[in-house]
Amino acid sequence: MFPEHGMIWKDLERELWAARLEDVPWQRGWDYMYWPETEGNLGLVAKAAADQIDNQRILGRKGNPSALKVEGEVQAMVKQILGAPDGAATTLTAGGTESNYHAVKVARERARAERPDLESPEIVVPYTAHPSFDKAGQILGMRVVRVPAGTDFRADVAAMGAAITDNTVMIVGSAPNFPHGVVDPIGELGALAQSRGIRCHVDACVGGFLIPFLRDIGQNVGAFDFSVAGVGSISADLHKFGYTPTGISTFTLRDEADLVHQRFAFGDWPYGHYQTDTFAGSRNAGAVAAAWAVLKHLGAEGYREKAEQIVAVSAALQTGIEAIGGLTVIAPPEAGILVYSSDEFDIVAVADGLAERGFPSRWAKAPPAIHLLLSPLAIDPIYTDYLAALGEVVSGVKAGTIKRVSAEAVYS
Repeated sequence: MFPEHGMIWKDLERELWAARLEDVPWQRGWDYMYWPETEGNLGLVAKAAADQIDNQRILGRKGNPSALKVEGEVQAMVKQILGAPDGAATTLTAGGTESNYHAVKVARERARAERPDLESPEIVVPYTAHPSFDKAGQILGMRVVRVPAGTDFRADVAAMGAAITDNTVMIVGSAPNFPHGVVDPIGELGALAQSRGIRCHVDACVGGFLIPFLRDIGQNVGAFDFSVAGVGSISADLHKFGYTPTGISTFTLRDEADLVHQRFAFGDWPYGHYQTDTFAGSRNAGAVAAAWAVLKHLGAEGYREKAEQIVAVSAALQTGIEAIGGLTVIAPPEAGILVYSSDEFDIVAVADGLAERGFPSRWAKAPPAIHLLLSPLAIDPIYTDYLAALGEVVSGVKAGTIKRVSAEAVYS
């Protein structure tokens, strides 16, 4: 694999193109498994911006004013979109998992500072919360208590309140949750956190850059941001419905004083003071520059247009799916995720049949259901092609000519 002699770029390029032949062509809009990526002119803008600041680093701040500029402006735009108050602080991270990690770490460190006798800090999350909270809990030595959600797949506020103990330092809500695509009652969770003197974190990695613009165009999506009293921090992924290239998320604190609990600082070595707000040390500024360019290129108007496209695709798919006998959308598709199932036949067999016809489908396990991530690219006739394939597969499953192949649901 490692060549003795260097290879010319044209040979390398051919090898990469050959590898790409098996990739899912998300650019065509009908791939409902992966997040919408930057496409067309937007993709060119992102790539050009990343190239301009290629190999500039966020860590080496003294020699990189360009990196500081784009980082600071992205942070300011994120705070504006999320309705952050004066004195808030945004950190740009590598992804939603890191953003949620920081939320857990801040909760732990702040609780330790305020309650030095606290030995076993815990967080309480709905059963639908992302696994990154358990990952953070494992790394940080904290217990994560998962509480069953309500029949509407939203966080059960009363049940979460009952699960809070003297060791609880934070509760979590999602906007929306990934498995079912509905927004938790963030207002009630914020009030619960305030009444118990603990933190409330909102995992808006999915909807953080979609819901504000859905609300702008009149969609009735519940408040999730810093307008909700009691919300202490929010994670939101730019590389999801922010339409930026993969590799950039955000973590925003209501009060920048809490950065002291997030930050790692160390000086007991020969070179001097070392300090980072993120898990990584040196970070390439290219992803930040790409995000900066996409945010500015689209502007609020562009994000509203994409929100309108998402709503149109969602409505068309829901109507078409429910017109096929035996299929039901299990929850209102509030923020870019649509999930449907069946009480009459094996929905996993349907997912496998769709995959065989060129429509790879992710399916959830509780309840068994096909999980669609909506894209503004998936406009007619793309979704009509999907619905035609779905109708054909359902007929085959009913007739027994199409059977399941997959063994288990996998989030990957």
